[in-house]
Amino acid sequence: MADTSPPPHSEDSALRRRNPGGSSSSPSLPGSVPPPLPAAKRGTTVRRVAVLIVALVALYAAFYVFNPTSTRDEPADTAHDALWDSSAGEDGPVRIVGVGDLHGDLPHALKVLRMAGLIDEKGDWAGGRTIFVQTGDIVDRGPDTIELYKMMQRLQEQAPKQGGRPCVRTINKKVIPLLGNHETMNMMEDLRYVTKEDIESFGGMEKRKFAWSREGWLGKYLRELNIVANVNGTVFMHGGMHPKWAAEGIDALNEQARTALLTKSSAELWHVPLFGGSGPLWYRGYALEPESTICDVLDDALEKMEARRMVIGHTPQRDGRVLSRCHGKVFVIDVGISSVYGGHTAALEIVGDRVRALYPKNKVVELG
Repeated sequence: MADTSPPPHSEDSALRRRNPGGSSSSPSLPGSVPPPLPAAKRGTTVRRVAVLIVALVALYAAFYVFNPTSTRDEPADTAHDALWDSSAGEDGPVRIVGVGDLHGDLPHALKVLRMAGLIDEKGDWAGGRTIFVQTGDIVDRGPDTIELYKMMQRLQEQAPKQGGRPCVRTINKKVIPLLGNHETMNMMEDLRYVTKEDIESFGGMEKRKFAWSREGWLGKYLRELNIVANVNGTVFMHGGMHPKWAAEGIDALNEQARTALLTKSSAELWHVPLFGGSGPLWYRGYALEPESTICDVLDDALEKMEARRMVIGHTPQRDGRVLSRCHGKVFVIDVGISSVYGGHTAALEIVGDRVRALYPKNKVVELG
């Protein structure tokens, strides 16, 4: 199979392909000013004005309550009014929230998770029955690697203790962190994007390498994660699933990745085709290629995976907006959450057939 190793060029280079008139009123004539209203009539007028103001306020409030795409001036960390009701019964619609690349930035990660109603002010799980999928690349480019992975482990432990069934269909977890290309790069000991602060947080390079190894606390944790997840007909992964990989099946791909990470050395991992440039951790076609050609490829991949839509990260959206392509069949959610890419705040929410992008100040954009 082609592309048997990650591209030799830097990851960043792959992203560069790309009414003048005056007053018409007449002067007042002597005696043209109307006489003052009697007191009784003035009272009636005041009451009418008051009733009108109350009615306008009621209409304004009703608009913001019932219009889900309105913008409210609220603090950026205020949780969104979800389409999903946390008090709904076990058979109610499942709320899914997807968050993209975090790249070593804990403060901005916490900001996004609070905005999406997934955590409280203390950083503990507050999402109820929500399913939270993080599409990889928690590491690199920033200093907060340890704290971010510890946060994910904590949320994985806390979430099942809140509210109802953990999930649906092919997934039995409520917090689903996936591997990105930067996780596998670190397990290959490709450390081009590791910061000095990151290394220091582990206590030095040797201690960091051990932590990422098969025997280390972080290496053990990451080697048990999947690279693809199908949640109620939406497939999540880091880069994108080409049909040639989709044909192998999600379970088989996850097993291949896990087996390679558990059995091969860091040097041998460079030659695993699944971790190569056309694999689901690196592929950028759905984010970059013209829709006139790539949407047919996407349809083929979705059909093979028996899925309705795909959600991916990996390709930064410099404007901080979730990108919808191919008539709402693929969504790119790497919005540059890390300060390295602008510190943007956005997440994707899926409830049944309804898809929304969530932004600060309770702003939402309907995407499907």
